[in-house]
Amino acid sequence: MKVDIIGGGIIGLSSAYYLAKENISVTVFEKDKLYKKASFARSCGGLRCQFFTKENILMSRYSIDFIKNETSIAFNSNGYLMLFGEEQEEDFKYSTALQQELGATTKTLTPVELKAQYPWIFVDDIRNACYTSDGSEGWIDPYSLHNWFKDEAKKLGVKIDWMDGKLLTPKVHPYKEKYKCDKDYRITYSYDASIAVQIANKKLDNAGYAYTIAKGRKYFADSNFTYCEHKSDILHNNRMIAREVYLKAAKAYERDNRTEKDK
Repeated sequence: MKVDIIGGGIIGLSSAYYLAKENISVTVFEKDKLYKKASFARSCGGLRCQFFTKENILMSRYSIDFIKNETSIAFNSNGYLMLFGEEQEEDFKYSTALQQELGATTKTLTPVELKAQYPWIFVDDIRNACYTSDGSEGWIDPYSLHNWFKDEAKKLGVKIDWMDGKLLTPKVHPYKEKYKCDKDYRITYSYDASIAVQIANKKLDNAGYAYTIAKGRKYFADSNFTYCEHKSDILHNNRMIAREVYLKAAKAYERDNRTEKDK
């Protein structure tokens, strides 16, 4: 099986790494060899489990454990401190309970305890705080992690082609046969390494991939809208757009499956 990944940023290369570990033939296409516009280059590299959704917490726990124990990347275990006002009481109780339930080592502080531990913090408008002190949260250098994934992926046989992957479409690229994938599997602009693994193991087709991505984004948008205290117009619009895309992808997936069964 052959998979092409369009986008050689940190998610594209981590996807390639995991696919290659499953003995999948992978080629990564990246048009920006210096990564001047890559999002990972703009990241502060923070890693924490203090989130509001189960998926984010579990993915963070996995990522932190992986980076600490399976890579050579330095992990700066300075921890995270989150502050909550009185109007965020419900958010605080929900998120900390969920984090602890899922195995995160989040601790809570009252304003008095917070002031005793961090005397320089103004606590008059703070109702609660949560933090970690066991080295389970911190930050890394994103460039170093990207280079690690690139080097390890290449060791596993991943090929990197420095060209614009969008040119691979049959109507544009004159050498489409050279880069043809099995059943045209492509992870366009690579969003999630877990999706790459699903494609490898479950052999999702393009409609299945689009459906899986849309379903995840719909869930993420719904979660943001549900658990964010300030339900802004932006959150509402994002939720509506995600639902619309999800419905279209679901219909396409259902149509393709029905067509395949008819054959």
